[in-house]
Amino acid sequence: MNKINVIFLLALGVLGFIYLVFINRLAMQGYAMRDLEKRVAVLKEINQKMELELAELRSIEGIKDKAIQFGMVPAAKIQYIKASSGVALNK
Repeated sequence: MNKINVIFLLALGVLGFIYLVFINRLAMQGYAMRDLEKRVAVLKEINQKMELELAELRSIEGIKDKAIQFGMVPAAKIQYIKASSGVALNK
């Protein structure tokens, strides 16, 4: 074997190794990206469920249900205070 063939084979081996390292890194990044995409999908689903739950809790029926759970009852007779009485303003 002459010197040029040895150098060519050595260069080819180095380039092949660099290629394999590059392809391996791309594959690992692809798997990582796929895992992140799965996490994004799961988090979007959780977010959607939480938004639905929030909408239910903010609804009138949700508020009534929570009030009943806390032992609150509807007011029987509502009385309003007139602001013009000035009781708090007397010095």
